[in-house]
Amino acid sequence: MVTTGPSLGRLKMQALLAREQEILKAKDESPYPTPVEETSQSLLLKSLARSQPTPFPEKLLFSYFYLYLDVLGDKELERHSLARFSRLESACESVPVSSVCRDRFPRVGEMCEKGGDVMLVKIHLNLHHLTTGDFRNISVFESTRAKTLECTTTVYHFGQRILETKQVQYPLPASPTTTPTTTTTPQRHLYHFDFVKQFFSAFLAGFQCLRMDVERMIAIDNLSVMQVFEDVSLPFEQPSPLLCVLYQFECGKGETRAVFVE
Repeated sequence: MVTTGPSLGRLKMQALLAREQEILKAKDESPYPTPVEETSQSLLLKSLARSQPTPFPEKLLFSYFYLYLDVLGDKELERHSLARFSRLESACESVPVSSVCRDRFPRVGEMCEKGGDVMLVKIHLNLHHLTTGDFRNISVFESTRAKTLECTTTVYHFGQRILETKQVQYPLPASPTTTPTTTTTPQRHLYHFDFVKQFFSAFLAGFQCLRMDVERMIAIDNLSVMQVFEDVSLPFEQPSPLLCVLYQFECGKGETRAVFVE
C-alpha cells in the first residue's frame, strides 16, 4: 500500500497558519504593540492587490470654449464673437508631434512624454470690424470624478514665454450666495478656468493700434497659449498632466479645429 504525504499547497497553508499563531501569541505576551502583522488575511489581500492592473487616470474632457467681446452699443450691450467650439470628443483626428511647430510650443515634446492627452486647437479669431470692448471667455472642462485641478497657463509670443499663471479649482456645488468656479452634477463635474483675461484685454487693445494688415497678421500668427491641467487632489503624490491644450491663433472668421497630438 502506497502512502502519499500531504500536498504542497496543504503544507504551505499549515506553515502560514502556524506563523499566524506565533504572531498572535507574541502579541499577547509582549507589553508593547507589535508592528504591522502579516496574517493570512493581509497576505491574501496583498496578493490580490498585486494581481490587479494599475488603473489609468481618468480623462479630462474639453467641453466648451468661447471667446468674445462685450461692446457697449447705443442702447444695449452687444456681443462680438471672436471664436467658439463645443463638445470635443476622443474621436478627434490625431496628428504626430513632429507636425506641431516647436517655435510656437517649445515644450510640446516634453508634454507628450509625460503622458496624458495633448490637444492642438487652431483658433481663427474673428477680428473684422473689431471695436473696443471687454474681453470675456467661457472655458469649460469636465470629468466623471470630483478632483482638485491646477491649471498652468503659459503665453508665448514669437516663441518667447511672456506670461505664466496658475489657477486651482475645486469641485464645489453651485451656491446662490457665491459665484462658483465649479458646478457638480450627477456623474459630471464641470470646471471653469479663466483664459488670461487681463493679457488678452491688453493685447486686443494694442492690436487695434496696428493699422497695416500685415502687422496684424504677424502679431496674431506669432501668438500661442499652452494650458496644462493636473490633478492635485493628493498632496503627497507627484501630479501628472491629465490634459495639455495648445492654442494656435490665426486671423479668420471665428472657426476652430481641434486635433490630438501623439
